[in-house]
Amino acid sequence: MGDVETKGVVLLDFWVSPFGQRCRIALAEKGVEYEYREENLGDKSPLLLKSNPVHKKIPVLIHDGKPVCESLIIVQYIDESWPHRAPLLPADPYARAHAGFWADFIDKKVRPPYADASRVSLVGPCDIPSQVGDRVRNQGVVLFCFVVLCGRGLPSVAQNKRNKFWIICSSCQKNCAALVCSQHSLMFYFVYQIYECGTRLWKLKGEGQAAAKEELIGILKLLEGELGDKKYFVGDAFGFVDIALVPFVSWFYTYETCAGFSIEEAAPKLVAWGKRCMERESVAKTLSDPHKVYEFVGGLKKRFGVE
Repeated sequence: MGDVETKGVVLLDFWVSPFGQRCRIALAEKGVEYEYREENLGDKSPLLLKSNPVHKKIPVLIHDGKPVCESLIIVQYIDESWPHRAPLLPADPYARAHAGFWADFIDKKVRPPYADASRVSLVGPCDIPSQVGDRVRNQGVVLFCFVVLCGRGLPSVAQNKRNKFWIICSSCQKNCAALVCSQHSLMFYFVYQIYECGTRLWKLKGEGQAAAKEELIGILKLLEGELGDKKYFVGDAFGFVDIALVPFVSWFYTYETCAGFSIEEAAPKLVAWGKRCMERESVAKTLSDPHKVYEFVGGLKKRFGVE
């Protein structure tokens, strides 16, 4: 990732992304002025592609022409680059490591239904075996071709004798989503984290949805146990772990509505923590309206034929 032609601080982002919201909250806590640039994730800007050529996704923070990628790395960079105000990470090495552990846990376990729309990429003609491999897997990436898998397993790509490709579900072992096209004329979407809890809550019904709900409740209870009776995750100071988790609060309504349960009943201390965080100007001005998030997810459901 080389330098790009920008001055000052620029954030490439997408309005509903909780990952981008982490960066916006951190910048607000530090009082850093910056230019916000909304990305069209269906037609990504040349600046985004140049700034993040590896993943081609938001958020990207550009500081005096130097791009920084990945939300938690960006938050840490913000903390270290503007140390004069509102430290976000503890000074003690063990406390920093502890905060890093829980932020990483949140990153891996608590995901919105689309996980990060920036990772929905339209890919042009490509060679499936060399670019994807026999197993479509890249940090939870799965293949999605305008139809929905059964939701229980990861898909594989198999090649038949006529040089056609089919998506084989690893759970039901059926062509529950079929992709029939030639090797060099393939257009498809990558949608990652389709098997994560947030996705399964709106994507599945019956036993599958119930299992996802129980898994999510278990994750939230673990986080609530770590929070305990503290004001914030590291004590009285709002910091790194809080920033990592709080953007997902605006997705709670979607989770609850789709799966028919109450997060406040399951994890009341965590919900109370979220309300305390919302009292902070940096959070209140950044988080999306829960009902708009629900409408956004409804659009995704229609787009991908999930009703």
